[in-house]
Amino acid sequence: MLYYGCYKDFGPDPPAWIPDPKVASSTNVGKLLKRRGKVLLGDDYKNPVSSFSTFQEFSVSNPEVYWKIVLDELNIVFSVPP
Repeated sequence: MLYYGCYKDFGPDPPAWIPDPKVASSTNVGKLLKRRGKVLLGDDYKNPVSSFSTFQEFSVSNPEVYWKIVLDELNIVFSVPP
């Protein structure tokens, strides 16, 4: 109840963690957005922290592009492309 009370203004799915902006920028997603954010999101890209929701929407709307980026970032190579 305390958790939902603290995050009552976040809607039905409150965050489990709100990272410090410096910490968030140093995560794998933060680093990816620093490198590719402007190319992927265009003018909607501001910085890794404030653009995360936009990137999440992009990943759902463009799964083929998103998963190719994830596999490239992780340096995973398949003998037959997925």
